[in-house]
Amino acid sequence: MTKGERPQSLRLWYRQPAKVWEEALPVGNGRLGAMVFGAIREEHLQLNVDTLWSGFPRDSVQYDALRYLQPVRKLIADGKYKEAEQLINTNMLGSDTEAVE
Repeated sequence: MTKGERPQSLRLWYRQPAKVWEEALPVGNGRLGAMVFGAIREEHLQLNVDTLWSGFPRDSVQYDALRYLQPVRKLIADGKYKEAEQLINTNMLGSDTEAVE
């Protein structure tokens, strides 16, 4: 391979454009993302960004979530799925975004 040549294995090439969301290519960096689909004359970008929410700024991270991991695993191992789910929802997940249409 010469200096200006690109390896073929790093190229994405498609015979036709994605027509529906399920065929789209995801792009983004984790905070801002999009699904790209459509055609040359009519391209669609469906955006997903973590700053599109209503409410007020707040830290929604559950910093003590790790301490509930072992109890949740035990509940799951014991077949107590409803109790495990309740513990997860209450103590391990971040808060809802309050977004409404």
